[in-house]
Amino acid sequence: MNIFSIIAIFLMILGGIFIIASIGISIFINNKKKNCTKEATAKIKEIIQKEERNLDSTSIMVFEYPKLEYDINGEHIEKVSSIGYMPKKYSVGQEVEICYNPNKYDDFCIKGDKTANIIRNVSVAVGIGIFIIGIIFCIVSIFQ
Repeated sequence: MNIFSIIAIFLMILGGIFIIASIGISIFINNKKKNCTKEATAKIKEIIQKEERNLDSTSIMVFEYPKLEYDINGEHIEKVSSIGYMPKKYSVGQEVEICYNPNKYDDFCIKGDKTANIIRNVSVAVGIGIFIIGIIFCIVSIFQ
């Protein structure tokens, strides 16, 4: 086995991981859409900043997770979004439209937000690109 074969296997596995991650994100998005059928207005109570390392573990990015508060059928809910955003997308006191799960009031998504879709699409594109490069290395290794 030559170096091109090793690189090919590595790239195809890495591409597969990105594609599998995008499938997981798709399942997450579809479940949210299926379950969160009611609408309400929420207010951003707090912005929680978290530092997270990139995949290469050499740089740190800061994401903001908005903590929303809203009332459904007399029940007051406060919950931090499961999706982090780049700084300054939302601000404290801002009102946002949400879709929530009528069977579990603290299960929500911010209406019209496309962040999860963008992450999924980028993961698919990167995964397919890396996988194709792996195939190219595989073909090159055959002729070595």
